[in-house]
Amino acid sequence: MVKNKRTAAQFFNNAELNGHKSLNNADIDGDTVSKHIESGTEVNYNRMLVLWDERILVQDHAAYMLFIYSSARVGEYFESNMRRGSGRGLLYEIIDFVIFRNEKGEAEISVRVIRDVKGFSEIPPQHGIYEDIEPLFANPVLPLIVIALADHAFQDYRSFEEIEEIPPPADRSLHHLRIKKDMLRVPFFQIVSADGPTGKIHGAGSFSNRTVDLGHRAGYEENIGIYNIRREALIKADDNGYSIAERIKFAGHNNADTFFGSYAPELSTVDGIASYWNKKRRTVHLEGFRGLSLHHHPQLLQSLPAKVEANLDNYADFVSINKEIEILGEKLRGIMVEDEAQPAQARREELYWRKRQLVSEELSKWQQI
Repeated sequence: MVKNKRTAAQFFNNAELNGHKSLNNADIDGDTVSKHIESGTEVNYNRMLVLWDERILVQDHAAYMLFIYSSARVGEYFESNMRRGSGRGLLYEIIDFVIFRNEKGEAEISVRVIRDVKGFSEIPPQHGIYEDIEPLFANPVLPLIVIALADHAFQDYRSFEEIEEIPPPADRSLHHLRIKKDMLRVPFFQIVSADGPTGKIHGAGSFSNRTVDLGHRAGYEENIGIYNIRREALIKADDNGYSIAERIKFAGHNNADTFFGSYAPELSTVDGIASYWNKKRRTVHLEGFRGLSLHHHPQLLQSLPAKVEANLDNYADFVSINKEIEILGEKLRGIMVEDEAQPAQARREELYWRKRQLVSEELSKWQQI
């Protein structure tokens, strides 16, 4: 009898915890693959792709971007098999999303991640990544911000369109996309059930199994793992002339000298993206991060109490503005010519500005109470 359909995450997690056997040369839409399954489990492999929840596919892509550009170990973003049940890995409290003014004078999104390094007695390695990189599949920020938006993790923003309308901040300052307080301890990479994300951290074992399978599908006979990605990232950093201190920080090693432990910045200055793609090194996205711990908050309009902010959604002006923004968004999605889109984009930007003004006015009233 065929068991109930499960997601890929459940499939591999259960396979790790129970006795399993290998089923080789299974066929998925013409692709020959190898899978590990529980003993006695019957699986319709022609429908296997349906079991790979869309969230898992996006999560895996985001994870590969982070591993490539930060040289992290698998157990630093996912829950390690050696720390099973600890809930340790990449949590929302150790990932920061910011907007900065780039070299072109444009607003650009950057992300800082902190690695949960096992046995690391010093301040753990931090890595800053950015979105201005081509081709599109090499952009590490896009899948990360998609996951955060899907989780409704941002305190003040609900859509990419709202974030896109944020103007470039002043040079060397950052616009911080703050995370909701109740999301800070939530894992970024979560186990996914048939009902969606569970809030439980994804295990390194099941992710590693999928990585091996992808390597086989790509034609590699050997088992490809995150170690191979890490090794390639470190070799490229060495080839691109980074100093010993920079490479030690990038690698997350803890056997460094006094300079590394006491004077080198906590944030790795290795540009993992440029290093991997042999492009010119960028540092502009890193300049504001050193002061991020000071919680500089230039825009007080983000500080409205949640109840007050929720009440604004029912104001007539807000309802009218949101409705017009929604209509303009639908219109823009159907426009293929850039020149034709400009009037609608300008109007939408004006509406977002008006929303910020209304919030600012409400904040002024609240501060006088």
